[in-house]
Amino acid sequence: MKMSINNINSIHDARNQFHKLLVLFGLLREGRDYNRYSRAPAMIKLAMVGGLIRQTVRLKRHRSRVEARDRCNTLVLVHPSSPLRIKTIPQHYHWLVYGEKVRTRQVYLRDVTAVSSMTLAMGSTNLSMESSNSERVKVVVDYWMHFYTSWRDAHSLQMLRYGLNQLVCLIHENPPDYGQSL
Repeated sequence: MKMSINNINSIHDARNQFHKLLVLFGLLREGRDYNRYSRAPAMIKLAMVGGLIRQTVRLKRHRSRVEARDRCNTLVLVHPSSPLRIKTIPQHYHWLVYGEKVRTRQVYLRDVTAVSSMTLAMGSTNLSMESSNSERVKVVVDYWMHFYTSWRDAHSLQMLRYGLNQLVCLIHENPPDYGQSL
């Protein structure tokens, strides 16, 4: 694949804008702190889910077959050029986030990453819980994605989300002094 100098400059500009936002929100220090969380896949997936929450599809497993369905229950396929093979995704992943949806004769997803239900819930903007029976809780993410979990895990999820919200509010109200080290 060839890239023009304009495409490279555009990517570089987008990267710089994204870096400035990360510094503004206190997630990175000024300078070259890019790879601080590069060895923490859970942090990377959480950040991706936060940015791509609207671009999520559910994996449905039927015996030996795995299919991906979008919000409207339309069958979508992972693009053949993607390194992720849908049949190799471990059982505990029930969701895919994607960077781009392409329609040819069929609908394909590019730049896909498998994520767990808990990661999806942590990165979402809206989360609600409904009791379904004495042992399980239905967790609803952004009004359409849902999964079931134990009461204990649901309570832990609520506490983690509460703590994350408190941290974001604290950083928003008292931004760190970028002249000092975090």
